Amino acid sequence: MDDDAFEDAAAFGTGYALYRHGQDRLTAGIYHAVRAALAEWDPAVLTRGGDDEGSSRPGDEVVMPVDLTRHDMLQDWQEYIGQVQLIEELRLRVDSARIRHGRLPHTLLASTRSGMGRRAAIRLAARQLGRELVELCAPFTIDQLAQAVDHIRYADILFIDDLDRAHGPGAVGPGTLTNLFERCDVHHPNGGSHFVDEISIVASTTRPDDVATALLDRFPVHVAMADYSLGELAQLAVQFAFTHRSDELVSDEVAVRIGSLSKGNGPAAVEGLVLLVRDLAVTLGRPPEPEEITHHILRYTPDPIAAESL
Repeated sequence: MDDDAFEDAAAFGTGYALYRHGQDRLTAGIYHAVRAALAEWDPAVLTRGGDDEGSSRPGDEVVMPVDLTRHDMLQDWQEYIGQVQLIEELRLRVDSARIRHGRLPHTLLASTRSGMGRRAAIRLAARQLGRELVELCAPFTIDQLAQAVDHIRYADILFIDDLDRAHGPGAVGPGTLTNLFERCDVHHPNGGSHFVDEISIVASTTRPDDVATALLDRFPVHVAMADYSLGELAQLAVQFAFTHRSDELVSDEVAVRIGSLSKGNGPAAVEGLVLLVRDLAVTLGRPPEPEEITHHILRYTPDPIAAESL
């Protein structure tokens, strides 16, 4: 290879390396920006890290002490839309615990899918009780479980999301969690135990059949979450519109359209569509028409059938 050809190849290689570096930085920037935006309305996004969907390996950020004083959290039972059975059950248990100066019974929340308002309900219950709340997203390690219980004291609440995923390489399994219920401690395989006071363990699952029977039996209270009606989904759209300062963009007609597009899902899907309405309005320079919202979803969702079932 002559000198000119070598210099051309070197220049091309250098240019391509710089291009890829820029693309990688851009990709990383977009990735972190999207995760930060999603975490504003679904903090569980931070627990999933870079793991592939369905991975059973514990992530790095699964222990989350919750600041219940945040202004964007629900303040009262009347603010919670839908899930009448769940709210009635939680109100009963919260009132009893407050009168007894005790704790909530261990409770399992089952739903057909994620994003149905389980976390919001438990945060509201903890707020009403004036108790600390730590959220733990499965799968997690024994060290992460110990870290979680070290944050809470008597009658505080440990919320375990995706209980059916509490297994896999390096993860705490049903045996360790059953021991937590029975002996009130977290025993580390390398020696030493973390004593756990009388706390409330609330867990959620979308696949109760994948949870060991011995573990299911430790929850005396089981609540199945219902699907949201069209009216409830439309009310959620209005509520989220105020949360995101976009109430002028979500008319009654748009709220009903969001509700119909969210049928079969819950608050997470509704909030995502409210954010879509906001961003369409910003880019269009005007409030989007209901048909434009539907068109955008059908056009940019990889699976149109899934989009129609949002």
